Amino acid sequence: MFELLFFLTSVFASTCICVAVSWPFISWWLAAKEQQSSTYDAMNVERCTVIIAARNEADRIAKTLEGIKSLQSLDVFVVVVSDGSTDDTVAWARDSGADAVVDLPSSVGKTAAMRRGMEMRRRGDYVVFMDATTHVDESSLMALLQSF
Repeated sequence: MFELLFFLTSVFASTCICVAVSWPFISWWLAAKEQQSSTYDAMNVERCTVIIAARNEADRIAKTLEGIKSLQSLDVFVVVVSDGSTDDTVAWARDSGADAVVDLPSSVGKTAAMRRGMEMRRRGDYVVFMDATTHVDESSLMALLQSF
């Protein structure tokens, strides 16, 4: 009985010493994990590339870009791909604050235009595809991104 009591006491004492010695490391590791988690969220959830495939949307693109650029809590990179537009879509997109504008000389179709926009995206971002007529508000885009 005495041996068992001695054994349990020494195991308890050893455990307390190990925890006391390693506690600074454990605290540092937990803080680093928390910081890494918040950095991950800030970098990935709140950053997105919006790709807009547009064909002859000069009269609508400015309003859509204005709505996207007004989002305060998101870091948004906007790519507009003009799919062979014959109007001023490219000029309006540049003047309205698109971060990148791709001007395709002829129409290749919406899907191919979106693929060309993917070549311009920022790495590590979520990618959101929109039409030039999409109305954007902060809560809808945040809800979309948070579901991932």
